[in-house]
Amino acid sequence: AMRDYGVAVGEDDPQQTASYVASKPTEIRTALLVAFDEWRRALRPPLGISLIENSEGHIVISSVVERTAQDLRRGDRLVGIAEGKDQPITDLRHRRLADVEVLLRGAPGSFVQLEVISPGQTTSKTYTRQRDPTAAWLRKVADLADPDPWRCKLREAREIQDEEQERKALKSLVNQVDVAKHPTHLLAGLACRLVALESVDQAIQLLNRVRANAAGDLWINVFLGDAFHAKSQHDEALRFRTTAVALKPDSAGLRLNLGLSLARLGRDEEAALEYHEAIRLAPDYSAAHGNLGGSYQRLGKLEEAITEHREAIRLNPSEPGHYASLGYTLAKLGRWQEAIDAYREALRLQPDHLSALNNLGGILCDVVGDHAGAEKVFRNAIQQEPGNARYHMNLARSLEAQGKLDEAMTACQQALSLAPEDPAAHTMLANILSSAGRWDEAMAPLNRAVQ
Repeated sequence: AMRDYGVAVGEDDPQQTASYVASKPTEIRTALLVAFDEWRRALRPPLGISLIENSEGHIVISSVVERTAQDLRRGDRLVGIAEGKDQPITDLRHRRLADVEVLLRGAPGSFVQLEVISPGQTTSKTYTRQRDPTAAWLRKVADLADPDPWRCKLREAREIQDEEQERKALKSLVNQVDVAKHPTHLLAGLACRLVALESVDQAIQLLNRVRANAAGDLWINVFLGDAFHAKSQHDEALRFRTTAVALKPDSAGLRLNLGLSLARLGRDEEAALEYHEAIRLAPDYSAAHGNLGGSYQRLGKLEEAITEHREAIRLNPSEPGHYASLGYTLAKLGRWQEAIDAYREALRLQPDHLSALNNLGGILCDVVGDHAGAEKVFRNAIQQEPGNARYHMNLARSLEAQGKLDEAMTACQQALSLAPEDPAAHTMLANILSSAGRWDEAMAPLNRAVQ
């Protein structure tokens, strides 16, 4: 839009550019203001990129302003960051999207290092980037060309660095807004930001108010589906994602989201149809192949599931979730060594991948009999998620099998402190006490388990 209508971003005087934008017919003026908003959103971390959390829970680049981002590409997975040119990289795996966005912010003109893994690659590359000062120019032009007080306050709020203060400011603006007076795209973007700030209820309230006059707007339905998905209200998410697909049936991403909602509701046969359609529209869509493999696995079509998981790996070999899903399906078929290899590859790519850790430990402990190896894996899982009682119980099993009964009792008691009503944990403690010859003490947890 900037290029088509002759706007030289960051080069012309802001007042001159604003006057030029304001002089255009409504359709063109709106297109340019949308472009300003989108560009400023891309520069929210002022590095020329926008971020999303993908279906595997990883933070990836969703859009790129090429003049700023240079070698960074849409789909790159962001795994590390360092402030300045010479500082050590901080690992971003399993960080919340909002937390990562905070780390990316900084003074215009300052430098930052970004470590990324590109689709189809298994090794990372690190790029040094300078934060772009363009956002300040865009903000000034937008305020001059569109001086509406509420929208000026919205632009100001979106630049607040402190997440809690930004959330507070945006909630206040939602309470003040007359949705009939503002462009739908702007309100949809506000709702999307509220979801990212975990103010999902406020986002849904706003989107429903906008939808009263724009029920056929694609992005209102997309964001309502995403918001209800974030709340695990999958019936509602399905309703809006179905509408979104009807409005744009040739979108592979919308088909994938619809399949996710169907799968969450246990409707895997229907989900598989949507994943198939996503693949037809985008044959190299690795997430669609991976999700189709998941639906096939739950439907008992294990060989078909393995085929899809392997195709997902071929398309995106740097995604640890694909290997973890393959390992789970191989284990269902009793192909233990192949499952172990798949889990180990997932952990090579992401050492803290919890499902891979837990499932690999289970195979080592219960099938292979490598209890020392299982202990190491379970301890790693606990380090990543110390509040998970199941991991402590699994550690207790591996320790008991090695005759480390005192350590096993400690692990089991830790599990009980986290899940005091779990009969399996009480039974396990009784078994460990029995193995130690402490028969009288074993009766109490055994009775508790029966109760």
